[in-house]
Amino acid sequence: MTKGLGIVLLVILLSNQLFGQVMPIDKAVLNYRIAGFSVPENTKAAAYLFQIANGNITDEHNFQAAVYSNHKTRQPKDIIELPFWGKEYTWCVKYLDKAGKDVGNSGLYHFTTGNLPYGDTAYDGLVILKQATEHKDICLLVDGVLVIYDINGNPIWYMPDMPQIKKRDFTIRD
Repeated sequence: MTKGLGIVLLVILLSNQLFGQVMPIDKAVLNYRIAGFSVPENTKAAAYLFQIANGNITDEHNFQAAVYSNHKTRQPKDIIELPFWGKEYTWCVKYLDKAGKDVGNSGLYHFTTGNLPYGDTAYDGLVILKQATEHKDICLLVDGVLVIYDINGNPIWYMPDMPQIKKRDFTIRD
């Protein structure tokens, strides 16, 4: 009985790990602009070239012509800052061998950054009066509007709409 239960548990854990390797998943809506990208490891690859293009592109040739971001890494994952809210993106990873030659790709994936519902759109962000030059990676959470801003005053994350939670008054109180 316990041996069978152990096998079932192992299968569940392994299948969960296999399905969660491509991020962001196809047709995802992100509530953040600093996004983690990942693909399964490729044994032929010495490097991974993460490419991003604006728009929902389905043709490989059109995608290559529209690529605006190329991030090369030795790992099958990367963190990339996206430029805009409320936009569609297409992404792909090229697998590169030790000589930098293309040995395949992940295929095209699509996602959207959601619209920033509670951000301070009158000023396109939070106004930073004095820069913290020693701490460039500081973020500021304004809990009254449920938005995180970077040190330049740009919104980078917002609380997604959750219908199961009652709406509350989003008056800035910080």
